[in-house]
Amino acid sequence: MSPLVAQLPNRPPAGARGGNLTAPPRSCLLRVPTVADLRGVPEKRIVEQADTQYTWVWNVGTGAHRRALRFWSQEVLNPGATAGLCVSQVIERLVPRTVLLPGQFDGLRCEQVIALLRIHRSILQELRAELGAIEQYGTLCIPRAGLENFLRRRWLLADVPRLKA
Repeated sequence: MSPLVAQLPNRPPAGARGGNLTAPPRSCLLRVPTVADLRGVPEKRIVEQADTQYTWVWNVGTGAHRRALRFWSQEVLNPGATAGLCVSQVIERLVPRTVLLPGQFDGLRCEQVIALLRIHRSILQELRAELGAIEQYGTLCIPRAGLENFLRRRWLLADVPRLKA
């Protein structure tokens, strides 16, 4: 095994197959089934608790009646570590910075947004306007500001003043 591979975080033991889920290696959004598996409770219970037991949950669904909940991995894995954070701090940890040089595009390509929000390409097409998507060099891109605004609007606890800062 190469030294580089041995240093990868959350690598399952050699020969391990299936079984226990390992923690996501970075800050990301999780779907309801993943949260249910990590917590060891039914999916229905996770959905019921989304508005009361979790602070960092977003509805990325389309349409008035469709809920597609996404939970912040850091809260699911270690709730105490996320206490006291405001939405700006969470978004900063959740959305990767892409600008390396002055004048460079500050945003994500559509594939990165699909992976971040854990959505299908067709859902991204429905959310284009709300995300402020732009076409750049033949690729659909989402400006960081558009993604930040989307996350602020779609956050389930957006009306809690102490967390808004």
